[in-house]
Amino acid sequence: MKTIKIIVPIYGLGWILNNIKLDNNIEIRFINELKKESELLKKSGFNWVKYKCLLDIKYFYNPQRVDEPYPALRFLLDEIQAALRIFNSGFVGFSGVISQPRVQPFPLLIDPSIPSGPPFYKIDKNKLSKFSEFYQKFKLAYKKKKVAFDWFNKSYLEVPVNKVIDYCICLESLFVPSNSYEKKKFILQGLKLLNFSPQKLDKIGILYDYRNALIHADYQKSFKIIKQYKITKNFYDNCEIILREILRLYVEKPW
Repeated sequence: MKTIKIIVPIYGLGWILNNIKLDNNIEIRFINELKKESELLKKSGFNWVKYKCLLDIKYFYNPQRVDEPYPALRFLLDEIQAALRIFNSGFVGFSGVISQPRVQPFPLLIDPSIPSGPPFYKIDKNKLSKFSEFYQKFKLAYKKKKVAFDWFNKSYLEVPVNKVIDYCICLESLFVPSNSYEKKKFILQGLKLLNFSPQKLDKIGILYDYRNALIHADYQKSFKIIKQYKITKNFYDNCEIILREILRLYVEKPW
């Protein structure tokens, strides 16, 4: 086994009260200027001005495996990134990977899209200090419904039309039994059992009808839905809020 230190610049996350320890080998912390980490980011191809915090991982791996340290490391990063995005709204994520000592293929740029304006990951600092506790529950839920969490995570960087597909895959993973053709019915029934309001049920119903029109290339129906229900940014934002609420409920009490 080999051990390397992995540094992952976090975009969208501002100052934190204290380092956030996720386990014995992983923490979110400030950039260490005494160790010239801003200079390290710059040399590695990252715009160091954009970052306040890093994900710091003591990473163990078997060098004989062809998927180590990457892309196997990416699975861990996706899990933590999804947890951050479900914990709170706003634009947050991991830009790439730097290793110490340097091993291939690092430094590696994963996501170059750094926000220059809102929506930022605006979160109460006291709430953020509870992320470690949330992450422990999240890991258990993630193992059970990885597809649901991964597709919600993926939706963050999608164009609006693709978000429709991502959200519906997420919902199907949570609520629809295998080999069922009544997907919308199961999803809405599941939301009723979770005591979601009729207004939220309507939003998800429209989302699913729009998804069906897109999947089957029914452009006439798609345009009708867009016009009738005013499918704008506000609609997608509302759907994201509902999806996050559902996933947080699943984290607290998986069904």
